[in-house]
Amino acid sequence: MWHHLTGTPCYGNTFANITQYAKLEHPIYLKVSPECTYYCVGGAQTGSNSLTGWQLPDISVVILEIEPLIVQIENSSNAPNVNLGHDVMTLKQRLSDRYVLHIRDQVSSYDYGDNIHSRRWICIGLHKRMGDHASSYTFPNKIKLTQPPYCARDIADPDESIPPSLWRKDNTSRSRSQSQPIPGEVHPLARAGPGMGSSWKPNLVTSWDGATPRPTTYGGAIRHPKLNWVDYGDNPVGPTRLATNNELARCMSAPSDTMAFYAMFDNSDEFFKRNIGNAISCMLAEAIDTSVLNHVKAWMLKDIVQIPKNIEYVNDHKALGVAVANLCSAHSDINILHALSMRDKSMSYQSHDYQTLNPHDATDRTDTYPPIRSALVDTAANKTFLYCSVEKWMQHPKASNVTIQVADAGTSMRGSKDGKLSMLVVTNANQDISDIILEPNARLEVNATTVKNLHRELISIDEHYVDGKFNILLKQPDYEDGIPQMFKAATDHSPEVMIPFRYDYQNGGFWLDYIPMYTSRAFDATTVSGQTEHNILIHKHLHDMNPTQTGPPAQYMTVPEAIQAAKEMADKAEVTEVFHSRHAEEREIKGIKAGLRKRKNKMTLRDFHEEHMHMGNCPGCQICILSMGTLRKIVRKVDPYKENRVCHLSHGYHYLVTQRFLWIKI
Repeated sequence: MWHHLTGTPCYGNTFANITQYAKLEHPIYLKVSPECTYYCVGGAQTGSNSLTGWQLPDISVVILEIEPLIVQIENSSNAPNVNLGHDVMTLKQRLSDRYVLHIRDQVSSYDYGDNIHSRRWICIGLHKRMGDHASSYTFPNKIKLTQPPYCARDIADPDESIPPSLWRKDNTSRSRSQSQPIPGEVHPLARAGPGMGSSWKPNLVTSWDGATPRPTTYGGAIRHPKLNWVDYGDNPVGPTRLATNNELARCMSAPSDTMAFYAMFDNSDEFFKRNIGNAISCMLAEAIDTSVLNHVKAWMLKDIVQIPKNIEYVNDHKALGVAVANLCSAHSDINILHALSMRDKSMSYQSHDYQTLNPHDATDRTDTYPPIRSALVDTAANKTFLYCSVEKWMQHPKASNVTIQVADAGTSMRGSKDGKLSMLVVTNANQDISDIILEPNARLEVNATTVKNLHRELISIDEHYVDGKFNILLKQPDYEDGIPQMFKAATDHSPEVMIPFRYDYQNGGFWLDYIPMYTSRAFDATTVSGQTEHNILIHKHLHDMNPTQTGPPAQYMTVPEAIQAAKEMADKAEVTEVFHSRHAEEREIKGIKAGLRKRKNKMTLRDFHEEHMHMGNCPGCQICILSMGTLRKIVRKVDPYKENRVCHLSHGYHYLVTQRFLWIKI
């Protein structure tokens, strides 16, 4: 059933093979709901000293093995009172070393839109690697109560449709204390005996004007009089009825096709009631999940650098020059060239913080500053493998014929491009200091192969040890200068070269942090001097904004050169238009469809969109959302200049004579 609903693997019994979870990728969000039968007020309340109650404290073992970013644990609101709270305390103590726990003992489903009286104990655990965001989570706000308040009567089936098997005609006695219905609370009318009673004959009879009691796993605890019964204070309630399957699904805010879905696997009432009774009400679940996912998004976006919306532009460029100079002299390489966003919108720039560098998925984006990249030093690799995004810095790249055999038997990967790459090696890229350090002699040239879907970049030391005559020195921090490195002493024809490595004490492995450089020799690349100057890669056009790739190529510039180039670009700025689309070549289809013949004209927008290879914009199309993302600003030139000077441009064929002929006239 899980695989049919989600399309993902089902790992069976949670506790049957806990070690299998160590092989899986850590999820962002994990939801667990241990069996609560022995924690409920109507149950035995024996907790961990019972058949299934041990699952609540021991679910912590599973959570720590999977180690998600965020975990939600849900159980009965009575769980903290069972066994003097020892079970809940054990769970909290086991998780508190890695997670910050946010707990609500009494979360009412009715407060979030569910037509049911149910209070749950909910614990949200946020991994401590989220930093301050792990402590700042807040539970969602309650929804505003409607007038009149929603109650059990709103989800009831007509009495005429109730089968005889659900009607009960036993003797009941009216409750002595009568009160008005309270929104979200059960409104008792009568009892057939003490306690809850059995699922097929619950003792408590409740009013239609109060909330619906939460059903048990056998469908019990819900019993109402006829819908047209009137309460006069002490009159008998008469015949009563149990809840139908429709009413059970509605009180949990389940979708209308819930019964049909369960029937695909087991058509029995017992199977349906067990699944509904074990569920968390849908409106409450959605509210909690939405708040958690919004919190994750806020944490992921915390370090994104915002581009200034407007920068004052004047003809003498004073404001521009001051803005660029201030940014470029800041004590961080993150603040580089945003101030150059001005009248010429085709002049685009980007900057990156360290946490978002070196993405796992290669993109086709043109960056305005070479990103700091990290590659794992792999002594078992006989070739260097890098992400495809580095191809724009490679010298003379060509199609690769390399086939890479991976650990999984029978699986291989194909190389994308082969070429040479010049690197400036960075130190202190992962330290909490104001700026990175570029070592003057830390230059390296590598022969690399780019690979799609590569898990991490790998640097081979084979070519540097054999051909480059480097010494591989993996030093301890207390030995000599304490820097693990590749070292080559100076000679009469070449300078001393020291390539520092960084050891990752958290995840292990030696890493090389570098900046790719567009130059034929690494030692010809421009370096920074101090923390007040920067290398700037300035682009006139961004690739996805300009598919034809026209315009001047990228250039590395110093700060004064970048300011001067920005002035010249602003003076030559062309008229542009901005529209919102997923890509520059997207087309409008509604007007075209209206002018076509009858069959095409009568098609719905969705059918027309899908028949024509998902052309145009169709709101709600899942394929377009997954493949093309969301709308963004597209900048396009308006009436670009076309050269009309005579003979300024020419096109033609050239014929090269390679033989000398002798013509003889007879």
